[in-house]
Amino acid sequence: MSKGIEIPSCKCERCGYTWYLRYPQKPRVCPSCKSPYWQASSDFTNELNIDFQKAQKIIKELSDKVDEAAVKQTSWASIIREGWQRMFETSELPIMNVDRILAGGFSVHEWFMNGSKISLGLAESVAERFVTMAVSSNIVKEDVIERAKDLLEWRRILEIIDQDTAKVLGLVWFADKLSTETTYPETEVLVQENVWQLLEKNLGKKKDELITHVGRIIEIIDETNKGVTSWAEVIRFA
Repeated sequence: MSKGIEIPSCKCERCGYTWYLRYPQKPRVCPSCKSPYWQASSDFTNELNIDFQKAQKIIKELSDKVDEAAVKQTSWASIIREGWQRMFETSELPIMNVDRILAGGFSVHEWFMNGSKISLGLAESVAERFVTMAVSSNIVKEDVIERAKDLLEWRRILEIIDQDTAKVLGLVWFADKLSTETTYPETEVLVQENVWQLLEKNLGKKKDELITHVGRIIEIIDETNKGVTSWAEVIRFA
């Protein structure tokens, strides 16, 4: 009696998925979670599990926040404000050449030293545009912020930014802010995947459609402000 052919199998130590090999070479990534570290040690797996638990808490917080925003628009203002501020600060504000900064009456030192304050002012202006009652009483209005808006032609840009763009970038970067508590890229990807599910559900549009739309808005702004909107050129893990 002939023996059956034994087909070698692999098990991912990160997500637990088991699969059979079609080729003799060692797999580069796990076909389920796409991790290149599928042979990681049990200690590493435990750390990842802890990270995934953190991710689940973040996902629940995001879901609760968006559910609340569906009936309370002031919650969308909070998401937009925090998300856009995170986006600006992470991107070091719209990247501009030194000549333009100087022409706007700023020194390079003043521009970057006030980055956090300007980021908050710009973010609040986006939230105010769509949910005025939520932030108008608390919006930061200082000379350095108003000067930065003039330099960036920010009031004109606000006329181009629509509600979907404000919400997409707001929620994506709000999630990024919460994800600073996590460690591994797989965890961050998991959070961002859930962000897109929330956006699809609440905006009634598919992910690809939303990405295309945001990209088109950026192109319109960039037609006359090359480089001003570099902060929005990449939607994380799109």
